Amino acid sequence: MKFFYWVAFLVLVSCTEPKSLTKIEIEISLRPILIYDDLPDPINKIDSLFQFEDLIPLAVPGSMFLSIVSEIKLIGDNYLVFDEKQAMLFRFDETGKFVRTYGSKGEGPGEFLGISDFDVNDGKVYLMSRGNQALFVYDVESGEFLEKIEIGMFGDQLTSLGNGEFLIYLNHNSEIDHFNVFRIGQDGKVLDSYFKYDPKKENSGITVSGFLTKSDNEVYFSKPFHDTIYAYDRNGKGFKAKYYTDLLSDFMLNNQRDFNSLASAETLVKSIRGGESMNGNYYLENDSYIVFNFLDHSTFKSGVMDKVNSKFVVFAYSSLNPFFRLFDNPQVLTNDNMLYFPIYGEKVVSDIYFDQEYKSQFETQLKEQLKLKGTDFLYFICKSRIK
Repeated sequence: MKFFYWVAFLVLVSCTEPKSLTKIEIEISLRPILIYDDLPDPINKIDSLFQFEDLIPLAVPGSMFLSIVSEIKLIGDNYLVFDEKQAMLFRFDETGKFVRTYGSKGEGPGEFLGISDFDVNDGKVYLMSRGNQALFVYDVESGEFLEKIEIGMFGDQLTSLGNGEFLIYLNHNSEIDHFNVFRIGQDGKVLDSYFKYDPKKENSGITVSGFLTKSDNEVYFSKPFHDTIYAYDRNGKGFKAKYYTDLLSDFMLNNQRDFNSLASAETLVKSIRGGESMNGNYYLENDSYIVFNFLDHSTFKSGVMDKVNSKFVVFAYSSLNPFFRLFDNPQVLTNDNMLYFPIYGEKVVSDIYFDQEYKSQFETQLKEQLKLKGTDFLYFICKSRIK
């Protein structure tokens, strides 16, 4: 297999205007992730990749409801759990006991019209609201509302850089010179912009591909329907191309950035065209592993790349083992190779996800925790470790 074959070469990237060249600093060595020509089938034995560590039931009060786990971040041993559907950010302790929420929907002081994303830095929680075009700031411990920062943009994803600076991904919703990513200061003013796009061709927000994310305190960005992953250089205050994949199918390559073609049902639905392949919408990385999802012939799969031993393993809902269908996309990858998966509570009470043919130590330990902690919870967080 050709995995992580490291090469060094000069890269020439075409940009829509000279300004973009100064915004995206291209690395001299661009590392390819070459997996597609020899893509393995999804694994059926979960023990071959993951070791079970713990199952955390998220115990919301009876007066509240957790409808979906959109995102998880860690604060020490505590969990910040974002429910985008309800525009609520929950905090739970290490056992899953409810601690607090931050802010609420409304039009009063400290209230917002909705939340699209959040981040936490230096003892503060930042909630980004599209409806208010603002960041709402709360004390992470007390939940006290501190301030509202007007940003004047419809942000899709938010990441804090520290030192009072933030990156905001607008996902092609920008009316500000048609850039996709903006760096702003503590006062909400724009300090820089990155990744200019053509609104005549890239004219819709895309959720199934592309991301701005922070993993192991590094910030990564990828455009929708694209093959390159950029890392933010905090010293140079720009993005550098770090990896590219060989996942883009010929149709994706030939129609690059033409969203009218790429985002159509004919392109993305397997039964019509036969399926395409492309990078997905989540990406996690530490010193040892890269964990990301991708579209393979119109079927979403997730993969773990071992950076040290140059091995690639696929795990997916499409595995013959139904146990993999228990888990939503992983949310956090830590330095010690811990991977955190949300599990929807109604799934654990169904026998269809537990097939005796694929019984494993992981499954046995998870079931033991369910017996110990109960199944009457809306969501769980499964802590696993990559072997």
